Amino acid sequence: MNDAGSQKIAVLANGNRFQVTMNALLAIVNHAAAIPGSKNLVWLTASLPFNGRSVARLLSRANIAIYPVDARGSLAPFTRQ
Repeated sequence: MNDAGSQKIAVLANGNRFQVTMNALLAIVNHAAAIPGSKNLVWLTASLPFNGRSVARLLSRANIAIYPVDARGSLAPFTRQ
């Protein structure tokens, strides 16, 4: 596949990933909004498909602090014995 085709597929995949992630975050916010007090969300990911400010505004409605963790660095290398 040429570079333009690969780039188009990547853009579509990232757009889908953005929508799936935002839907998940909205579901968390809607559920947690009824729970009093502050809450923490640890999000294991390779990368977030949006900027942190937009997510912080969304989660602040339910008093949720988000801590994204890059899961790529937490995996031990696989060695066969």
